[in-house]
Amino acid sequence: NPEGIVYTLVSEDVDGWYAWLQASGVDLVKAPEENPAYHIYHFFFRDPDGYLLEVQRFLDPRWPAIGGAA
Repeated sequence: NPEGIVYTLVSEDVDGWYAWLQASGVDLVKAPEENPAYHIYHFFFRDPDGYLLEVQRFLDPRWPAIGGAA
């Protein structure tokens, strides 16, 4: 059952992924936006099975860069 499960993908290029998924006809749930409570920039979409997926970038400088050293 896909309800209650969210898969999160972390990427520096949130807007690029949104544009690519939009052009591919993917079911986009919410446009990219900043979430100040969690210090992230993100959007949501659904896969063909109805699972909710999120693409996000960390805005808090205390998080290490993707692929970088901690």
